[in-house]
Amino acid sequence: MINNICKDVEVDIGNLNDFVNSAPDDIHHLLQTLAEMKTGSKPDKNADYFEQSDLIDKHTAELKSVESQISGIDQDFEAK
Repeated sequence: MINNICKDVEVDIGNLNDFVNSAPDDIHHLLQTLAEMKTGSKPDKNADYFEQSDLIDKHTAELKSVESQISGIDQDFEAK
């Protein structure tokens, strides 16, 4: 039973490591997409994403917050 738990923990740690390694690139690409959408929300209400402009800003701020929170987490993880 303990061996199974250890194997499960190793798998979970591997999955977490994969996430930590891929998240910065994923966030970068999402921020690029949101920037393009924000450009498409201007200059007037006839723009493609005009109605979503506030939501685009909200998602951009949230992603930037997450980006700063996970920055360096892999080094912290390795140190522990």
